[in-house]
Amino acid sequence: MKVRFILAFVIVALLGPAAWAANGYLDSMAQFDKIRIGATTSQQLTEILGPPASVAKYSARGVEDWGYWVRGVQYSIEIDSQGIVRSIQRIIQYGP
Repeated sequence: MKVRFILAFVIVALLGPAAWAANGYLDSMAQFDKIRIGATTSQQLTEILGPPASVAKYSARGVEDWGYWVRGVQYSIEIDSQGIVRSIQRIIQYGP
């Protein structure tokens, strides 16, 4: 995780804030206010936050988990099989 953060910092330093937002790394939570659980589509989510830093697919549950980072804190946005945002969770990690 430390290497990932350092790499993100270097990218921002070289390419500026637009690169930060374009790769799932955001500088503020302000954009999250525009997301409506149960209504916002995955396309709208991409327009609001940009593409995610990571995507995990859980076929058995019929959902995708989109990962975003805001000032070093990871957030998970779950999207159902219809492409609708179902939840937003802050991910707390313990240990190194």
